[in-house]
Amino acid sequence: MLSPEVAQILGELVSALEAGRTIEIRTVDEYLSTQEVAEILGISRPSVVRLLDKGLLEYDQPAGVHRRVSRSALMRYREAVATERRAALQELAETYTPQDAELDGYVSTR
Repeated sequence: MLSPEVAQILGELVSALEAGRTIEIRTVDEYLSTQEVAEILGISRPSVVRLLDKGLLEYDQPAGVHRRVSRSALMRYREAVATERRAALQELAETYTPQDAELDGYVSTR
């Protein structure tokens, strides 16, 4: 018999899989290196550093050592990006008109 917590987790996993989402299961450290963050996000390490420098991704830098990103900060960033992406797609869908479907190939501008 499963505990309620485990049953809930399994239910969420099944729901995510049914929705076509990717599931990643692995052991996790509380803090990640910039390289680990890059691998999770599917971007380059210098791109992660730019996110840190711009303040878009929270990090800790204990006593002058390398910057570390907490897993929770990374998850908040991923959710914020996904929310922005959904909003942009929704806005695009709302501006769609039937005339858009009539466009075939490139539109001549000259």
